[in-house]
Amino acid sequence: MGQEVLGHRRVTAWLEGILASGRVGHAYLFLGAKGIGKAKVAENFAKGIVASGALWPHPDILEVQSSGQSISILQMRELTKQALLTPLVAERKVYIVHQAEKLTVQAANSLLQTLEEPPPAVVFILLANAPSVLPTIMSRCQVVRFGTLSLEETVLVLQRVSGGLYDGDALQMSARLSFGRPGEALRLLAEGVTALENIHEWVRHYLEFTLADKLNWLVILEKEQDRLYDYVYFLAIWMRDLLWHKLGLEEYMAFTVCAELERQSAEFESGFLQDKLQALHVLLSEWGPGIGKRMVLDQLLVVGR
Repeated sequence: MGQEVLGHRRVTAWLEGILASGRVGHAYLFLGAKGIGKAKVAENFAKGIVASGALWPHPDILEVQSSGQSISILQMRELTKQALLTPLVAERKVYIVHQAEKLTVQAANSLLQTLEEPPPAVVFILLANAPSVLPTIMSRCQVVRFGTLSLEETVLVLQRVSGGLYDGDALQMSARLSFGRPGEALRLLAEGVTALENIHEWVRHYLEFTLADKLNWLVILEKEQDRLYDYVYFLAIWMRDLLWHKLGLEEYMAFTVCAELERQSAEFESGFLQDKLQALHVLLSEWGPGIGKRMVLDQLLVVGR
């Protein structure tokens, strides 16, 4: 299965060993950041379990996606009902549950009952972008932790799946800004180079904006609900890069060195940058469906000087 997956060699080697031994467990939790390739590894592992090298979709590999902001108890009840049925063509069937952190409490408890008494010939693969899955669910699964890819591996993935649609500079920029998450890099590319350039322009100048500049930008950002997270996220990366530039760690920076970065890195004290970076990290850590856009915009006002 590793031949189709770039990176994650430790994980894929371990899963290949499980397939070779025939000792497949009843439940696995793939845990790692969004866009790093968990779904691709899960697909290949599921194919190995049902002994299908190419057929996709496979009648005995079923996927559960979130319905809106959550995975409901009705979805889990349907899963439980279907899990009791025998496989159609293979000896086992596999359920891949995407974004398991979105299980409602009721849905998680329903799934927990199934995991405690798993039906024969059924394997569950849960994918989670955040470790907020109920501890009782985690305790019933073999937890597989995924790390991010290297810059080189990310670029190779993008080259493989983009089919030459983007030039090398766009691939490098999206790969660096995704921090080893090819899925996120592809999303950035799909949104267009102009969107990336607008965000880049904003973060490069944010610390030097006047109050009037900020207020003008906040009016613009009020209309950018879908991209608001990216603006906040990349502003945090810019603050971090300013600190790393101060320490001579240019090879780890996401943004390439430019005049604004050099000037701001020299102008602002480390303590000031650390305070702003911490404030942005708090904002990002609290991000979720219930976060208010107005609160985010108000916080951005105070992050600058």
